[in-house]
Amino acid sequence: MIKIELIGKIGKDAIIQTIKGKDYAKFSLAITLDKEHTEWVDCLKIDKEHNLTPYLTVGKTIYVEGKPYANAYTNKEGKAIPSLTVWINELEFISSPKDSTQKPYPEENHTEKPYPENKSIQSGTQNTLDPLVFNDLPF
Repeated sequence: MIKIELIGKIGKDAIIQTIKGKDYAKFSLAITLDKEHTEWVDCLKIDKEHNLTPYLTVGKTIYVEGKPYANAYTNKEGKAIPSLTVWINELEFISSPKDSTQKPYPEENHTEKPYPENKSIQSGTQNTLDPLVFNDLPF
């Protein structure tokens, strides 16, 4: 089996499409290769009870994993243009435009720290690594 993994931004709100009696969330994913070039991938994910579709909105960054299928369509000039469709097995929300403006906790009336203080078990001194500042993890 061929598997593809992509991270990109949703380009258009998802719609419900019925294929062979099953409901799918259908949307386009923009994959930015560099500052001047973006590839568009059509995505389909089973959404039996329509629980997922309302959350697949324009601008959200997602990770998808699934089976790739090559297609072609004819443009206005009559030229065959290759396209890619991914039948998604796994989908994970990474962020949305609203996430960047939200704080992890309210600003006003802070008397407590948002996390417990770390104590070193061996020496009994405080650990100097702040988990909110230490952010060079690869995920």
